[in-house]
Amino acid sequence: MKNDKTFILGFVAILIIVVMVSGCTSSNNEKIIGEFNLPKQPNSQSIFSYINVTIPDGAKSVKIEYQNITQDNVGMTYLGGGGGMSVYAFNVAPAEGQEPSNYMQNRLDVKTLDVSTTGLNGTMEFTQSGIKGLIISSINVKGTVKVFATT
Repeated sequence: MKNDKTFILGFVAILIIVVMVSGCTSSNNEKIIGEFNLPKQPNSQSIFSYINVTIPDGAKSVKIEYQNITQDNVGMTYLGGGGGMSVYAFNVAPAEGQEPSNYMQNRLDVKTLDVSTTGLNGTMEFTQSGIKGLIISSINVKGTVKVFATT
C-alpha cells in the first residue's frame, strides 16, 4: 500500500514537471498590432506599396500572418516576376511613408514571398530582440496581412 502511494505521488510530480517544462502553463502574450490590406492604396497608379508598422517596446518576437496573397494585376510583370512581398525588420520605427532603402543601416532581417496568381496563406516570424518597426513592401500584390507581437 505504501509503495502504491509513493508511486502515485511520484507519477503526479513527474507529470507536473513535464507540463511546466513543456510551456503549457506559460502565458502567450501575443497581441495583434494591426491588420492591413494590400495594396495600401487600391487603384493607385503605382504597383509599389509600403506599410510601416511600429512594434511595441519589449517585443520578444514578431509574427506576420498573410492571407489570400495574390497578384494584383495578373499578367503584369515587374523585373521578370509577377509580384512579391517583403517584410523588413528594423531596430528603429520607420516614419510613415518611408521606403526600406531609407533604413538599410538599421535592418535586422528581411523575409520575402514570391507571389504567383494563386492565393497564398502562411506566416513569417522574426525572433530577433530589439525590433522596433517593420516595413511591409509589396509589388503588384493584394491580400491581407496581420502583424502580431509577443511580449
